[in-house]
Amino acid sequence: MDELQRQAWLKAMGFTPWVAATPLPGAAPSVRLAWPASAPATVTAPEPASARALLQPETAGAPPGSQANAPQPDTQTDTQPDRTTESAPGLRKASEALATPVPRAMQQPVARPAPEPQVKPDRGPRFTLQAFATPNVWVVVEQDDADAPDLGRQTQQLLGNLLRVWQVGPGQPRRFSCPLDGQAMTEQDAGLALSAFLQGLARSSNARRVLLCATEATAQLILPERFRAGTGDLSGWLAVSSLAEMLADPATHKRRSWQAIVDAGLHA
Repeated sequence: MDELQRQAWLKAMGFTPWVAATPLPGAAPSVRLAWPASAPATVTAPEPASARALLQPETAGAPPGSQANAPQPDTQTDTQPDRTTESAPGLRKASEALATPVPRAMQQPVARPAPEPQVKPDRGPRFTLQAFATPNVWVVVEQDDADAPDLGRQTQQLLGNLLRVWQVGPGQPRRFSCPLDGQAMTEQDAGLALSAFLQGLARSSNARRVLLCATEATAQLILPERFRAGTGDLSGWLAVSSLAEMLADPATHKRRSWQAIVDAGLHA
């Protein structure tokens, strides 16, 4: 079909003909129109009567050749700007702006509420003791972990070395766990329970004296301070560093504990 005729058909159907200013990727090359030299730039080709008759609506009762069926001059097509060509750069810029990620410096940080600290219930003192009998003293040691089934390997080795002072080996110990039956206890109740346990040990054999190797918090439940022998009903009782403290800092805790044992006469 002749290009001028095709353009005329498109205008009759309401389409605005346009040609890309630059070649499009993958598109066929545009056909160059050979306009007559004498024809002005705004003159359009005559539109076929058949196309105009198909596109114009029919008016009821209008006789043939009336003004309703007369072809109207298509001036809007000639004067209307090419919106597709004009809007393409704007759409391209908007698409690029949406696709470009926002720099982190421009992003507003979302304030998140700080989590509330979980308040752990106070269950009072919590410890586990193991008591070993010797000919003249009960050696009571505190476990590293109150919930563990036994002492750690290094703690057991240190315990064996300590019991050699009285020429005995670690036998079957007696155990004391606080809190009793898993119920929370106050420090006063825990001290009474621990005192009753140690007094029961002293009455159960000829060994009346007690050597308690425990942390300061556990020792203060029954004795005013560590490294000093008790008096009165607690005469012959002594609290020194725990075995875990002796392993962590031997120069301080081993030396001070052994000096307190010698001063109290519990080594003989």
